[in-house]
Amino acid sequence: PFDLRPQAHDIIRTWAFYTIAKAYFHFGEIPWRDIVISGHAQDANRGKISKSKGHGVSPAQMVEQYTADNLRYWSGSPKLGTDTIYDEKSLGEGRKLINKLFNATKFALRHLIGEFEPPMQDGSVDMQALLAMVSYPTDIWLLHRLDATIEQATKANERFEFGDAKQAAESFFWADLCDNYLEFTKGRLYKDDLATGAHAGLDADAMRRSAQATLFISLSSVIRMFAPIIPHITEECWSWYFAQFSDKRSIHEEGWPQQTGIASGADDNSNAQTTAMSRLIDSVRKWKSQQNVSMKKLVAELRVYNCGDAEKPLAEADIAAVKGDLLATTNSQSISIHSGKGPETEAMIEGYPFSVDCVLAEEEEG
Repeated sequence: PFDLRPQAHDIIRTWAFYTIAKAYFHFGEIPWRDIVISGHAQDANRGKISKSKGHGVSPAQMVEQYTADNLRYWSGSPKLGTDTIYDEKSLGEGRKLINKLFNATKFALRHLIGEFEPPMQDGSVDMQALLAMVSYPTDIWLLHRLDATIEQATKANERFEFGDAKQAAESFFWADLCDNYLEFTKGRLYKDDLATGAHAGLDADAMRRSAQATLFISLSSVIRMFAPIIPHITEECWSWYFAQFSDKRSIHEEGWPQQTGIASGADDNSNAQTTAMSRLIDSVRKWKSQQNVSMKKLVAELRVYNCGDAEKPLAEADIAAVKGDLLATTNSQSISIHSGKGPETEAMIEGYPFSVDCVLAEEEEG
């Protein structure tokens, strides 16, 4: 009845071989098709941790001290067959992820609960109708990154490399979703004038819905990818909002997330525009840091200078479609693009042939 046999590498010759041989001898067939070979938890001297050596650690005590999710994060990190050192400091990484997922979900749901409901069909989310709401290049970029992550994590799970699947999901969550996307879209989510005013003729509500739909898709997918590793916090986060749009009793009855398959016609443009915007934002932050200026300081004009040796100078068209997110994230009122290197600055991001200079807005008197 078993599909898979989990065991450590020290009992391949004994338990695994004997079980296979006895099953074949008695029943004429092998008992399972797959074996997942784990490694051992080791002490600081690379010795196996075991009760017989007098330095075993009680799982119940570890769960009590660190929580089950934290412990599962640590134990689900190594590659198959690889021993790993037990270090209490390593358990801090799991705690960071759990806290970040909690806080990121709380932030996102401020813009979803009571503000956004996905289209439904036959008791479940109508994914095609939901994707039809996504129109802004930054949103399309994130969903392409999500699709690549789901593909990578799915293939890793099919190889039983659960640590690789976790790493793929975690990389997307930290870098793409939290560090970049949530920062890029705050202007549209809050309907900031800098974000909405940059796109004459575009409906501010539609721009916000595009971000909300993208948040719904990406966050619900991330929570499901994390669910096998950190089941308790994901159940909690899921219950706050997403559970009401499902007939399942628990996130652990939900299926593994599927790729969105969002139309790829605008893929290259969306990726190029969002990448250029991201590098400009990094440059502005670096400039403000060098000038000891608050990141919230209003910029009257963001000046971008193409370096003389640029093979493909940055043009207005390269950032026009994401101008709203760019201005709102950098807190800039306008942007202009110039030839030449411009003022000497260290804010140039390596690999991108431009530098920036910021003309700060004057303080209002009174």
